[in-house]
Parts: sequence; structure tokens; C-alpha cells
Amino acid sequence: MRVAGIDIGTNTVRLLIADIKDNKIDRIIYQNRKITRLGEDFIKTKRLSEKAILRTILALKQFKNILDLFSINRYYAVATSAVREAENGQEFIKLCDEIDFNVDIIDGEKEAQLTLLGVTSGLEIKSENFLIFDIGGGSTEFILKQNDNFIFKSIKLGVVKLADMYNFSSKISQNLVEDVNKTISDMLKEVDFIQKANQLIATAGTPTTLAAIHLKLKDYDYKKVHGITLTKNEIEEILKTLSNLTAEERKNIIGLEPGREDLIIPGTLIILQIMQIANIDNITVSDFGVREGVAIYAASCH
Repeated sequence: MRVAGIDIGTNTVRLLIADIKDNKIDRIIYQNRKITRLGEDFIKTKRLSEKAILRTILALKQFKNILDLFSINRYYAVATSAVREAENGQEFIKLCDEIDFNVDIIDGEKEAQLTLLGVTSGLEIKSENFLIFDIGGGSTEFILKQNDNFIFKSIKLGVVKLADMYNFSSKISQNLVEDVNKTISDMLKEVDFIQKANQLIATAGTPTTLAAIHLKLKDYDYKKVHGITLTKNEIEEILKTLSNLTAEERKNIIGLEPGREDLIIPGTLIILQIMQIANIDNITVSDFGVREGVAIYAASCH
């Protein structure tokens, strides 16, 4: 069955068109993403700004035109942290309706379940006790598998929110790192099972960008990124390099997607803290995540 999955995140709107067979992605037909920063300035206003809404609606219009070019059986579109928390989230949904685009606002637990569906469809995970985490723009989802049991948790920790709280556009001082780490540490206390994991699997833009930088990919290739292992030392070296540059200078780093030059710093700090709590010195990077889970879910909807 040919389906499309659309993930409207706090930072990025992502589209996947794929053939689904036996609840797995059989073939990726087309994929695209646009950084629209829908959750920009949310921390200050608790609302989606008109400019951010316009950027996102324009991206969805373009994606809708692309959907019309492919013979898809059905699509499923979800909105996550920014829209579910915003006072004017429903106004955004109405605008989606006006362009004839059906969007579901999903809660954090559903987002975590779709992330699990997406990651496990693309990675063979041999460990019994693994932790998948998805660092988004407005929230971070955690999925712990312990033997045959799953625990799902979503917390309001995200890279766009941190970028709105702190200034990552200049070179990064040790004082700034300490302040940000304190905020991250306080929020991670909500997740009391990180240390139970034997393996860490990271999905979403921060880990895939770190992998692309590590591999020096001029053009992003998910096949090269998907399943790669990054060590704590490798991540710390990338952070050190990026911290010594301004956001403008970071744009010249090979593998760093435009629009992530400030977000990569808080995202990397979140990863390093999770690794520290788990006492694990490497992560497995998954290019598959919530978007792939949304596509698989679309195929199962009757």
C-alpha cells in the first residue's frame, strides 16, 4: 500500500511517501522536509506566531501538491508539541482545513508510540533493555523496552524551546553550557528510567545531524546515517568544534543542515546528559522515527 506520512513538528515539517508491506516500510518513494520553526518564540508568548504559521502552511501546500503527483492510497498528518501546547493551536488546524489538509493533534504518548513504530520498523535491535529517545523542537519522547514491557514518556524539553530561552548564536561559553545543562538536568528528572537502559537509540534532527557532521556528508544520505554508532568522545569533539564558532560560522560546517546552526548545541547537550545518566558511552542513530511511524500507521487505518 502506498501511503504518505506528514509530521508537523515544532521545528521541521517532514513528508514521507512509502510503500508499506507487512507493517514495515518496503520502499521509500519520496521524502522531503522543511524547517519552518512553527514553535518559534512559543516560550515567551504561548502562541504560534503568524509568521511561523504562514511558513508552515506554505510548506504544507507544497507537500499537498507533491501528494497529488503520486498515486497514494491514503495519508496521515500529525501535529506535535508546538500545536498541542499553543493557545491558538486550533486556529492553525482550521487553516490546515482551509487548504483541505486533515491534521491530527497527537499527545506525547501517542507521539512516543509512533516513534517506536518507526524506529523498530527500520532497525533490528538485539538488546533486551533499550531506550529510544526523540529530541524534538518542543518535546522529547522516551521509550524504554525492558524485557517485554514498554514505558512511554514525553517531557516538554526541546531544542527550539531552549534556543528561545538561551542565546546560541555567539561562541558558546562554559557559563552558558552550565546554565543550559542545569535546565536540561532538572527536566530529565521527570524520566526515572533512563539508567535502566543497556542501549541508547537516538532519533530526530540532532543525532542525524551529528552523524552527518561526523561522516562529513555534503549531501545528506539517510542510508549512511541510519544505524551508525557515535561515541561520547566523537560527540564531545563535534560540540567543542561547534562551540568555538558563531552560528553564522557554523553554517560552513559540512553536514550541518541550514536552520540548525543554533539548535545543534542544545540538542547535543541533551544527548550527552542522557548518555551520562544511562552510563553508556555510545548511541545508535536512527534516521527512522515518528514520520516513518506515521506512515506505517496510515497504512493500518481503515
